[in-house]
Amino acid sequence: RKGRYNSISAVASLISSLKRTKPEILSRATDAVLEELQYAIENPSIRDQQRSIVYAKLLGEMHCQALVSGSIIFDQLYNFVNFDHGIPEALREISLNEQKVNSNILGGPLAVTGTIQEDEEMEEEELKIEPSEKEVEPVAVSKGQL
Repeated sequence: RKGRYNSISAVASLISSLKRTKPEILSRATDAVLEELQYAIENPSIRDQQRSIVYAKLLGEMHCQALVSGSIIFDQLYNFVNFDHGIPEALREISLNEQKVNSNILGGPLAVTGTIQEDEEMEEEELKIEPSEKEVEPVAVSKGQL
């Protein structure tokens, strides 16, 4: 057999170890996993379901080994959830354009999408702390009777 589900963590560990000597292995493995998952989404087949699950687990294990960033994982999850739902093209373009604008401003597609704007600005007088008129006197603390 080509591989087992339980040995996927060992495969991710092997990729991590080989990355030191052959840096291209990481990009090739990541690209192959993402292409296989995209193929599985576009061409669903009962005979390929287990293979797709194994590739998804490999992608997760690669993330656990810090080989793949979280943004790749969330992008792939987004593809799983939103693939072929018949969203009208005009609405899809508007959504993608809004996502690009928000990601450029606030640091990514999964970042905060808006800022909180206060109705009124605090004036400088409100920010100043007024000194108290009386000085605080120290209080004597005594031990209770034993």
